Amino acid sequence: MVDHADEYGFDTDRIAVMGFSAGGHLASMMGLSKNNKVGEFFMAGTNDDFQFKAVVDFYGPAELILFPGANDPESPEALLIGATPVKRPDLAKIASPTTYIDKGDPPFLIIHGEKDDMVHPRHSQLMSSWLTTKGIENELIIVKDAPHYGEMFDADDIRTKVIDFLKKHLDQ
Repeated sequence: MVDHADEYGFDTDRIAVMGFSAGGHLASMMGLSKNNKVGEFFMAGTNDDFQFKAVVDFYGPAELILFPGANDPESPEALLIGATPVKRPDLAKIASPTTYIDKGDPPFLIIHGEKDDMVHPRHSQLMSSWLTTKGIENELIIVKDAPHYGEMFDADDIRTKVIDFLKKHLDQ
């Protein structure tokens, strides 16, 4: 991305990352691990000379060990790391965004459905608590009666929150 920023008109001083579900997990991983200089998270030969200014995480997993299927070899989290999180907590830790939270991280807006039955809201609650503990600006919005995904997240108030959050942190 940064290697071709001029070519595509990207402002490398104003980069945010956002994702939904597995994309929320990836957005959080990217935003939190960037300042930790985890070499394995970047393709060889690419420029990593930029910082994320903000992260928007819609109902992304935060801690793989929290899943009820953490001991099921067919669970998505087991397939992701190649073993169950209970048998390989070391790999579960590496693949969990909360592992990388520190005082140098960007601000977060976290949005999660109250009735999410795929990624329990405790993932986002834990993420927010860890961010707060480390002094990182964050806001957690639990959408009343919302499932894992759907039109309840495309409401005016949610859209306004996301746009205001991005404007605040990208226009600094």
